[in-house]
Amino acid sequence: MTSPGLVGVVAQLVFAIALGGLSLSQGHASPEPLPRGLAIGLLYATPAVVGWLGTVARRRSLLLAAAAADVVGAPLSWSFVTLLFLVPAILFVGEMGRLPNREMGGRSRLGQALAGVAVAALLVGAGVALLGLTEPLCWIATQGPAGISYQIVPDAGGIPIGPGQSAGCDSAALTLQGIGLAAALALAALGLAFFVAGGRAAFRSRWEPTRPS
Repeated sequence: MTSPGLVGVVAQLVFAIALGGLSLSQGHASPEPLPRGLAIGLLYATPAVVGWLGTVARRRSLLLAAAAADVVGAPLSWSFVTLLFLVPAILFVGEMGRLPNREMGGRSRLGQALAGVAVAALLVGAGVALLGLTEPLCWIATQGPAGISYQIVPDAGGIPIGPGQSAGCDSAALTLQGIGLAAALALAALGLAFFVAGGRAAFRSRWEPTRPS
């Protein structure tokens, strides 16, 4: 029987790639530090890694963290396309119900729960940083032999456009600060999730073949 958690991981990655590709295809050329579609695709792909760690390491806290990040990120699009991420969220929760109860002390359970909350908060914080630390930006793009070059201008409306040029404005363009902070928070979430999953030792013990006695 296929694991709901692994199905959720695959669904998360497929939806993240599709969302990023859709954003790239509908977007316009702009001098943002990172193409918006790529940034959004990577952002929504991060919970897939956390969900995978939770599935293979059998950690409810990580599955719940991945599901929580998906629920928070589901309503962010005006076209409601991000509601698709409720599907992997449901699958991650379904995987939690399949996991056996562990004999674990109160402190260990509390530590696991707090770590899961921290992972979820870091994932959500990465999204807030990426989409919140933005700035208005106007530019003139010039198509040349070496590609497109950009000139940042205060207002593209009052500047004459020459041959081979185009102008545009974005009220919420991505910034280096937002991208950098989002990347740092996402990497911190993945690092903490890997630690909660047991690190390399846990994966070695899970996948190494049992030696005959």
